[in-house]
Amino acid sequence: GRRLPDVRGTLWLGRRSRELEWLEFRYTGIPEAPWTDETGGGVVFRRLSTGAWIVQRWWIRMPVLEVTSAPRFRGALFNDSHSKLIELREEGGEVLATSLETATATRRLVSGTVVDLSTGQPLPGAVVEISGTPLRDTSDVAGAFRIEGAPPGSYNVSFTHPRLDSLGTFARFVPIVVGDSDVTSVTLTLPTLKAVALAICPDALRDTTPSMVRGTVRDPDGAPLKGVSVQLDWTAFQTVATELVRRPVSLIALSDARGSYVFCGVPRDLPLTLFAGMPRGARSSPMTVRLPESGFAMFDLVVPAKQRAP
Repeated sequence: GRRLPDVRGTLWLGRRSRELEWLEFRYTGIPEAPWTDETGGGVVFRRLSTGAWIVQRWWIRMPVLEVTSAPRFRGALFNDSHSKLIELREEGGEVLATSLETATATRRLVSGTVVDLSTGQPLPGAVVEISGTPLRDTSDVAGAFRIEGAPPGSYNVSFTHPRLDSLGTFARFVPIVVGDSDVTSVTLTLPTLKAVALAICPDALRDTTPSMVRGTVRDPDGAPLKGVSVQLDWTAFQTVATELVRRPVSLIALSDARGSYVFCGVPRDLPLTLFAGMPRGARSSPMTVRLPESGFAMFDLVVPAKQRAP
């Protein structure tokens, strides 16, 4: 039931590779003493030429304390506790040499297909990667990929694609085990707009007819624009005292660092007006759109350069 941390530390990444190179940690909750900074440990990682990762070196330095308690009286009786360092115990290990002959001889093939679940069609141009390795391939027109040279082990496989950026999401990692078989097969999928909505629009999806509009705001050169106000307007109708009354509705969202915006709970059966507004009155051309039968749509907006505020 404790909620206090036992260790604190730092993860150190390579300045250029951005890969985890080593970590260090210290114990928490122990009495302050001159030797406190000497306790803790570290782990150093290394990537082999095969792309696999190993722990190159590790160590852990543990304090052994003797705690004494004596009754004291300073207006009231209390116990005065003191900690004394008896010893420091250290364990560790280091890899001094590696042999890659076996790993090289047992490399396997990982193959599969990338599919767009929205259309059921293959997705070309997806960059498929095996995590923790430099191994990758790009799916062809049939959505197929082949990655050779994977040493035996457990991995995660994922992919990147411009469609994922447009959806404002990431592909899920698919775990695989490269073992005795010569070929390991895997199917990767691009999520549907509905699946994305399930993840980001929980309130709207409590309704029986969920819907979502999302897209990106960019400049004429295709660069995403952050902090742009995107407005979605429509006219709703309601009955008041047996009379049909028109009621204008407006939703506003701000584009994020990738230029993405999203609206949830949008009506399916009404015309919608969509535009992006920049500071000082600049705005994109309004778009009049309707949601398709699925209730999920994407619309990209472009703000003319001459209208953008400095």
